[in-house]
Amino acid sequence: MSIIWESAIDKCHQEVAGTYDSIATLRPIITMRRQAQMNTINKTPMDIKDATLSGIMNSEGVIEWYINLECGSIQLHGHTTTPRIYLERFEWDIQFVGEITNKNIIIENGAHFSNHTILLGNRLCCLYVFEHEFLFDNQISFYLKDQELHVQWKAHNSNSVEEKYVIDIDTKIDFLGLNLGNIELADAKEILKFNTSGLLFYEEEGTLYLIPDE
Repeated sequence: MSIIWESAIDKCHQEVAGTYDSIATLRPIITMRRQAQMNTINKTPMDIKDATLSGIMNSEGVIEWYINLECGSIQLHGHTTTPRIYLERFEWDIQFVGEITNKNIIIENGAHFSNHTILLGNRLCCLYVFEHEFLFDNQISFYLKDQELHVQWKAHNSNSVEEKYVIDIDTKIDFLGLNLGNIELADAKEILKFNTSGLLFYEEEGTLYLIPDE
């Protein structure tokens, strides 16, 4: 199924007046062609092998958002590495998918965002090069190009560390949808604090999802 972003967002505006591995199972449902973009760390070009945007509903019905960028091999400080840039469990102040391209994400201090602790399951805004590090002065925005979703992400690691990393990303990104969990449709509709305009409910192996409408 191809995502026709412009028609989905038009539908959203018409209807609205005035864990990560689980959501990844949707990838066979959504196909998007990825083209090379200029993406850099410390002005050194690199490929983006995989870029995904997704969300998971928590127990209070709030969507927690995930951005995951898997990078290709790159030489930094004389060593080869495959970086990863990621944001996890971010409570984004958007009400429906049409606002994805309208509201930027600004995170000045990734360490404060994560309570200075990098642990699985925490809220995280990080870069992995040779180790996991917090990201600062994050400016993340989304835009449409040729009916496909793109993400721009600029940030850097801590100024207090010896090895500095500055990221500058502009790449296509796949919106996988929202994972609502192992829940009945009626219960999900009751607690979900997100407008479903532009999305379709989809159930697979006991897990309920919201996926982009064609």
